[in-house]
Amino acid sequence: MQTWIMLLALATLVQTPPASIQPEVQARLRQLLPFAEITKDCPQFYAGDLYRYNDGGAEAFHAYDMVAMVHCRRRVGDVEAVVDIYDMGSSLNAFGVYSSERSPDQRFVAIGAEGNTTDFSLNFFQGQYYVKLSAFGGTSGDSIMKSLAMTIEQHIGASKMMPAGLSLLPREGLVPHSEKYVKRAPLGHAFLGPAYMASYKRSLLVLSEAGSVTQAAEWVGLLGAHFGETGKVVPWPAVPGAWRGSNGFEGEWLFLSRGRYTLILTNPSPQAEALLKALFRKLPT
Repeated sequence: MQTWIMLLALATLVQTPPASIQPEVQARLRQLLPFAEITKDCPQFYAGDLYRYNDGGAEAFHAYDMVAMVHCRRRVGDVEAVVDIYDMGSSLNAFGVYSSERSPDQRFVAIGAEGNTTDFSLNFFQGQYYVKLSAFGGTSGDSIMKSLAMTIEQHIGASKMMPAGLSLLPREGLVPHSEKYVKRAPLGHAFLGPAYMASYKRSLLVLSEAGSVTQAAEWVGLLGAHFGETGKVVPWPAVPGAWRGSNGFEGEWLFLSRGRYTLILTNPSPQAEALLKALFRKLPT
């Protein structure tokens, strides 16, 4: 009996129709492709059904409110090229999902607002789009990916700007290319709002934006209660209004509010005071 139930559930999953994508969205994505002709494998569109193409990785894109994506596989020269273009609805969402997949030790290229590359892949974001390219086989994969990326870059044509919120992060001590934008549950806490993050040597600086000054202060109170229940929390006298919390699984945090922002510094270094004060100078009160 259980076997039949499992088979029925699998058949239902396979037969589920693709999510509806507005014709204008499909047309916009199709125009960004570096290929003019249509084939069996190009273009293919996905939205809520992204799991059909990216099983296990789709949720990361939906977490940033992906609108739709277009997939294209094509033989180019001596390589098999794969082009995936994600419409994320906004530049901030596009940067968010891009930053969730890149690391500071990658090779970066001057394509789009920011791009990175490996021997077999090239990713970049520009405007509201996140572009992922890969090449398999042959010896010219790197040059072909760069050529395709430059064509897509021209088709997008949007301003190649990084999110404005990143300018709030102090530059001194910043690990290059470590900036991130986390839209939901920064540091695993659902009550915290969207946040910018960046690494400073061994510390992680989190700038979480609340809806109001009052809400930012409330988040500080919730963090204090959390550390009070799971470890310990005491005032941090170096900066007025700051708290030092610690427990066995999150380590040590400094946290406080400043205007509509909740500031968190994990694993604080001896330079923590200077870093927070540099951030204060950039934040509106």
